[in-house]
Amino acid sequence: MLPKLSTRARLSFGLSMIVVSVMLMALAIGILPDHQMTVMKGRCALSESLALQTRPLILQRELQQMQRLLEAITNRNDDVLSAGLRRSDGELVVSVGEHQQLWNRNLTQNDDRQVYVPLHTGQDEQWGQLELTFQPVRQAGIAALVSHPHYQLVAVVGVLSCLLFNGYLWLMLRQVDAKNVAPERVREAYSKMADGVLLVNKDQRIILANESFAGSVGRSVDELIGKRLNQLPWFLVHENEDSLDLEAELDEQQLPWVRAIAGEEINQSIVLGCRISDHIQSIFTVGCSVFRDEGDQLRGMLISFSNVTELEQTKRELSLAKEHAESANQAKSSFLANMSHEIRTPMNAVLGFTDILRRGIESEPTKQQKYLNTIHASGSHLLSLINDILDLSKVEAGRMEVESIECHPHTIVGDVLQVLSAPAKKKNLKLGFECLGPIPATIHSDPSRIRQVLLNLTGNAIKFTSEGGVTIQVQLDETGPHPLYEFRVKDTGIGLSDSAMQKIFDPFSQADSSTTRKFGGTGLGLSISKRFSEALGGDIRVESEIGVGSTFIVRVAVGDIQSVDRIEPTLDDLDMNHDHADAGIEHLPALNLLVVDDGEENRDLISVILEQAGVDFVTAVNGQEAVDLASQQSFDAILMDMQMPVMDGYTAASTLRKAGMTLPIVALTAHAMQGDADKCFEAGCSHFLTKPIDIDRLLGLLSEIAAELGITRRKEIVPPAEPAVAQGTPVATDSESQVQTKAADHNDIMASTGPIETTLPMANPKFQGIVRKFTDRLNASVDAIEQACRGQDAESLRSLAHGLKGTSANCGFMPVSKVVAQVEQCAKDSDIESAESLIRDLKTLASRVVGPDAPAPEASSVKATPARKTPTRSRRAMTEEEMMSLDLSLDVTKRKNPAIDPADAAETPPR
Repeated sequence: MLPKLSTRARLSFGLSMIVVSVMLMALAIGILPDHQMTVMKGRCALSESLALQTRPLILQRELQQMQRLLEAITNRNDDVLSAGLRRSDGELVVSVGEHQQLWNRNLTQNDDRQVYVPLHTGQDEQWGQLELTFQPVRQAGIAALVSHPHYQLVAVVGVLSCLLFNGYLWLMLRQVDAKNVAPERVREAYSKMADGVLLVNKDQRIILANESFAGSVGRSVDELIGKRLNQLPWFLVHENEDSLDLEAELDEQQLPWVRAIAGEEINQSIVLGCRISDHIQSIFTVGCSVFRDEGDQLRGMLISFSNVTELEQTKRELSLAKEHAESANQAKSSFLANMSHEIRTPMNAVLGFTDILRRGIESEPTKQQKYLNTIHASGSHLLSLINDILDLSKVEAGRMEVESIECHPHTIVGDVLQVLSAPAKKKNLKLGFECLGPIPATIHSDPSRIRQVLLNLTGNAIKFTSEGGVTIQVQLDETGPHPLYEFRVKDTGIGLSDSAMQKIFDPFSQADSSTTRKFGGTGLGLSISKRFSEALGGDIRVESEIGVGSTFIVRVAVGDIQSVDRIEPTLDDLDMNHDHADAGIEHLPALNLLVVDDGEENRDLISVILEQAGVDFVTAVNGQEAVDLASQQSFDAILMDMQMPVMDGYTAASTLRKAGMTLPIVALTAHAMQGDADKCFEAGCSHFLTKPIDIDRLLGLLSEIAAELGITRRKEIVPPAEPAVAQGTPVATDSESQVQTKAADHNDIMASTGPIETTLPMANPKFQGIVRKFTDRLNASVDAIEQACRGQDAESLRSLAHGLKGTSANCGFMPVSKVVAQVEQCAKDSDIESAESLIRDLKTLASRVVGPDAPAPEASSVKATPARKTPTRSRRAMTEEEMMSLDLSLDVTKRKNPAIDPADAAETPPR
């Protein structure tokens, strides 16, 4: 506190403290009267007087008169609380007031609370004692000090003396004003100078200050005179400092006038700042000139202060502008690099699989369909990316338009949940919906923009959630001046840090850019969602906790909803080809490669190419797996993706080189910007190829690597067998239109006398086992159907026919499936007579079914011996569980491509 006081105030305070000290000393030695001692003496005198009056009464045994006497004393004296006469044996014979409770018999001496006087009946014989209790003279705590007259006196004298000394010093200092040291004309010249000027003595006290300096530091000239210059709140400002409010550490020895006093030569101006208030400060360039007498003794200094606050502010603004320009340039570069990667990655799949299909490399329809699905998905991703960029460009250009029409927001939520149910199911995530209170059935807004925002947020939530689920909550927020419809997208994903939440809505920004391609994305979705929500009259914010999950909260204006019904919906209420014949793939020497890529489509594409090229290979999904495999096995070369989770390709290549491995490492990356190749080579890669993969370039490079390694042996490649596909075979389903078979179809089936073979590829041992199990039990199943028909059991007949219909279709025996479907329909219609006729035809078909272990019979022999049966291992009929087992065995491929005919679906072995 003292350093903030003026010199005059500090002198006044010091002198008043001297006066106070003298008074306290007087009290200590007893010069001033002691009030407490006076009171104690009065109480003792009262007690002695009462003792003399009660002695005769004791001798006369007048106890009642003694009682009246003590009561009178107690009633008339407010300080007396109680009184009593006690015998020497301790018996209290007279008591006035609550004497028994107030008297402390443990005290052996009188104090300010109780006094006793011995009573004698003779010269030496003590009868007892007179006891009186009083109000305490001394109070406890602060109250004792405040109420004590001595301390009150000291306080009053101290304050008055401080004020008197301060006034006296003020009058005296006016007579010896330091400004009078300089002549009047000098002081006038100083006051007219634009720069601040100070004249200080050798103790660094200000002798003279002009108005310019005083105004720059927010003080008057009178306040500065006599003040030490070091007491002002100085701070250092470096020439290259970006921000003026950044206070550098200041050591007093760094001040230019302190350095000048120490004898240092100050040859250049020093930049100093002076803080006027929390938000106002002045910046000066300071110069010092030292005055010395004839004996070279320091007498004082002349210090100049040039106010450069505006100049420094301009420098700061220029620096910020430069930062913004650099940041924008960096954002542009990052955007181009990100776009290059995001576009090239799906283009790799589009061009690569298209190249495979147009070359005729893959002939299996299921794989062709898979490649086409991949091309379609990659193209959809590219379209979504382009739409995001276009949406953002419209927003940035101010050309985005939103409409306001009546819409049902809960229905929009249902649409979003339906669209995203597939990716959520793929990750075993639960999609949920909650209504947190009554909401309007309709609002006036832009349904397409709301849908896009919810798709962005919910899609992100699914992307960044590995277990648990995603829930969309809705409620009406009526806390503000206008009601807002609130959507809350809540997930149990990875969560966001505080720093990530600050930038997550910026364009091209993601929470953690160092997470190498674990989740992908352009960083545009949330930025677009923010702009859309604001355009819809609302806002967006996020609440998150690392490792717990995130909740994105979007609010939009609702328009006039006073007459709109309020509802509380549940989840159940929501409506939820050119023909090119290019050459195939070149047959390469028998290389042994390690393929490293975190993208499943990329691995599939490279696998197809290498299989057709006759190359052995092992795959890994990240750099760490690659390092582990390379240290355990011997490879001729490594095809390395550069951006992967866990360990990226750069780190993996560097790690392998440090381990002493010299095998070729081919960088396969979607990064194709300038300098990316150099970065790969610096990491240890020996070759560089960009995605999309150019098959010819890849095979050419592998051929060169084989030649460099001296590998010439080529692996024999068995050409893929042509699949046996039943053209035009319909898919077996449970719909009525597909179950019923026309009479013409039935006649065509029964007119044929040749063997019935499965349409599944029997070159695959897995499918041989499935078909063998079916044919071994087919006749028993037909017998069970016949027994149910004879027993007039329509329900059992329907159930058995339904099971055999599905398994026969999935196992590639569509003629059998069609006839069994008719039997099932007859059972449903309770038409047992027609069913009997169809079962006879079914037995004929079963005799023509050929399993994988039996040779196909001649047509004539089949006709002559209709009772011929396939070799069987069991005569019992298949149970419903066994039929389902066959269905599930084939359903693996159907789930991968639901558009494939069951008869064709099994052409790809289940994995």
